[in-house]
Amino acid sequence: MKFKRIELAVTVAALGLILTGCGGNSNQSSSQSKQSTTSVSKKSDSNKDKQSNALWNSKKDEKLKDFINEWAPTMHQNYDKYNGKKSIETSTGFTYPDDFSKVTVEGTHDSIGYSKDGTGKYEYNVVAIYNYVGTQPPLPNHITYFFAFHNGQPVALVDQSRDGMPNLHETANTDVKSTFAEIAAGDSTSYAVSSSTSNSTTSNSKSESRAKSNSKEDPLIQDPVLIGYLLRVKVRYHGEITADQGLGVMHNQSGYWMGIGTSAFNTGYLIEGDKVIFLKQDFSGGQSAAEAPYLHIPYSIRDLQNEYYSTPAQKKQVDQIVKPMDSILEEDD
Repeated sequence: MKFKRIELAVTVAALGLILTGCGGNSNQSSSQSKQSTTSVSKKSDSNKDKQSNALWNSKKDEKLKDFINEWAPTMHQNYDKYNGKKSIETSTGFTYPDDFSKVTVEGTHDSIGYSKDGTGKYEYNVVAIYNYVGTQPPLPNHITYFFAFHNGQPVALVDQSRDGMPNLHETANTDVKSTFAEIAAGDSTSYAVSSSTSNSTTSNSKSESRAKSNSKEDPLIQDPVLIGYLLRVKVRYHGEITADQGLGVMHNQSGYWMGIGTSAFNTGYLIEGDKVIFLKQDFSGGQSAAEAPYLHIPYSIRDLQNEYYSTPAQKKQVDQIVKPMDSILEEDD
């Protein structure tokens, strides 16, 4: 009997050890499972954080592309887009994004570079590049837009430089600037171009809408130099407030002529009441510059004023350019 008791005690003890071992493996397996779940959860959270920090995505990029494709024809332009692989080359020989290290931004050497989602390491993280190659004199010329984020805020930069190193600055084109900001913020843009309406009608209706939204409009400008410059912004600078070096105004019996002393750079115009008439030379018949006739294309002075001379920033930019052209050179034909 004593032997059986000892044998039973040994059996119970052995069984206890086996159960303890199984319990240990169960706890270890549970711990490993929790660790694995936690690791997956952390990776998932990390991906979510990365996505939430992104300022730009493919959906926004597609909206910007749609806008450019609708807007460019109203400016009689056609833009090439950087596709993330093949670099964009301007007609002045600069290639982007390769040559970002060579440019300045607003006259400073702030770092600038391409970033697909807008959260890169640069002070200006460019998410999209569009380039237009000009076909009318003076050649070569181009308009290159750089859609970027600076301190997390959207900014549409542009360059039209023809000599020296490019200096990018914020575009003065209100359509481009405001639409990019809307798309970046995730808002739906209302910009659209109807295929059944002409470019001039679309432009006029947009300007009239802006004019009606102002509770009090500025008096209609009368200065022929200022009017001529706003026309030049429209027809030669494609909506950008900029200027050629040595710009001046001459007046004769044919009208006003704004340029730098060379006929190819001249913008001819007449002022008739509330309209400015653009004298555009027509070379469709194959005539030389001395023989080609002039087309008379009317523009509303009010529309030009609302477009390029309505905000304090615009007025400051324009006044700095127009002020040195105070005197009009009178010349006989």
